[in-house]
Amino acid sequence: MGMMKEVHPDIFRVKIPLADMPMGHINSYIYRGKGRNLIVDTGHDRPECLAVMASAIKKLGIDLGQTDFFITHFHSDHNGQVTLFATDRSKLYISRQDAAFIREWTGFEKMIRFSGTTGFPKEALRYYLENHNEWNLNFKETDDFYTVEDGETIQVGDETFQCILTPGHTMGHACLYSPKRKLLFAGDHILKDIIPTLPCWQDGEDLVKAYFESLQKVYPLNLEIILPGHGIPFTEHRPLVKKIYHYHSHRLEAILNKINGTPVGAYDIASQQKLGGVVNSWNDLPALHQWVATGETVAYLNYLHQRGRIERIATNGKVTFRRKPAGASRSCENVRCSGEAA
Repeated sequence: MGMMKEVHPDIFRVKIPLADMPMGHINSYIYRGKGRNLIVDTGHDRPECLAVMASAIKKLGIDLGQTDFFITHFHSDHNGQVTLFATDRSKLYISRQDAAFIREWTGFEKMIRFSGTTGFPKEALRYYLENHNEWNLNFKETDDFYTVEDGETIQVGDETFQCILTPGHTMGHACLYSPKRKLLFAGDHILKDIIPTLPCWQDGEDLVKAYFESLQKVYPLNLEIILPGHGIPFTEHRPLVKKIYHYHSHRLEAILNKINGTPVGAYDIASQQKLGGVVNSWNDLPALHQWVATGETVAYLNYLHQRGRIERIATNGKVTFRRKPAGASRSCENVRCSGEAA
């Protein structure tokens, strides 16, 4: 039972292994309800993940024919096993935005091409992704989703949960809220000891703005326990929301201060960032981590560009940025949480 623990009455946290990642695992949550069950996120489609999930389901006596699934977002460490366990009597809940992304999924090539515009070495990224198939979206050809909108409620047995769209980590990220239990299935929206990343891998997204607005959504919620996608469950979410907001605000200012009149790409900016922990240099980072860091830098640059702080230059298949002429204000857009300065 070391991989599974009851964290709230009839809600069990299952630690699903996450290979080759410092986080070690992702959290799947199983609500064992009266007449109906719900599983929130599932882990990768890998044998070791399958073994842990199957064991938990068996120990809890879960009837998969009476079980629905809520996927917080499309990243494969959260949804990879869903179609291995869902039955034709299961409902698969996911946001409309992330469902559309999955339905249109044809592989990583589009993302790889986009990453090339940032200066990221495309062939190194392609090699990594081709040799780590667990990151590929794998829904076994299904598109049979129940798409949820912001504020929509879903009924699971005698429990009612409210969907809260919280774009940022993905544009369709969603949390699940129980006002009665004062509980939030948070996915990767807010984490206790890890700052959620905001990786942008396609044009037209303003993930930072979306994320700041999403933080404002969860800030006023009356919560006694938050069940995150990674790490341990926690309480006291409001100081954490402020901490996360200030972190991303600081990163925006730091990136703005790195940009001058010479055009520079996202990959070059990302590779110059200070690294902590056991990693001493950018080259020591796995390709996946470099990719995520570059994608988040794209998100910051898009945010600054869309607010007129920097110029975007697209030439010869590359996108670079440079400082706007002198005279523009340097302070980033102020965002407040529930009427208080974050």
